[in-house]
Amino acid sequence: MLCLCGCWAPPNAVLRKEVPPGALATLHADTDVSYARVEALDCAARTVKLRALGAAGTYAIGPRVRGWERLRPGDAVDGRIKVQLSAYIPPPAGDVHPPSARVQVVDLSFRLITLQYASGETDIFKVDLNDPLHAVMPGAWVDIRPLTVTSLGALGERRPAADADACVSSGAARSPP
Repeated sequence: MLCLCGCWAPPNAVLRKEVPPGALATLHADTDVSYARVEALDCAARTVKLRALGAAGTYAIGPRVRGWERLRPGDAVDGRIKVQLSAYIPPPAGDVHPPSARVQVVDLSFRLITLQYASGETDIFKVDLNDPLHAVMPGAWVDIRPLTVTSLGALGERRPAADADACVSSGAARSPP
């Protein structure tokens, strides 16, 4: 019994070292949006401006998205979007722009990241397989850049393309009246 007592050592705390300010990682992620509002369509550029994820962003419309020409500004849509997340640690003081969101949870096993916006709402993003998710930590600030809409569906009644009047034959952009 005396021999075993000599081998014991008290547990020591593993302290996380201070992370210096700066960029942590740039991630590409997918998320589902519900009840996003169409603010504008540009048929020539094949883009849609959606009010989703706490702010409006202009997204390229992916090649597999069908029926987007029938949408008009003000329509509510459900969809799947791809965004670029730039995670960083802000400098301690100085002229710093407010972040789009803050990291709440990082789930490495399922490659999920939960972000919280200033309004208190949260969204979960599925991060691409080759992106360095291990570099991101809770509390980091995140800027969100819209990339692509990969699926889009109008909520409510469907209209024929001629009635929608969102994309005119000349390809000019339409915005809300």
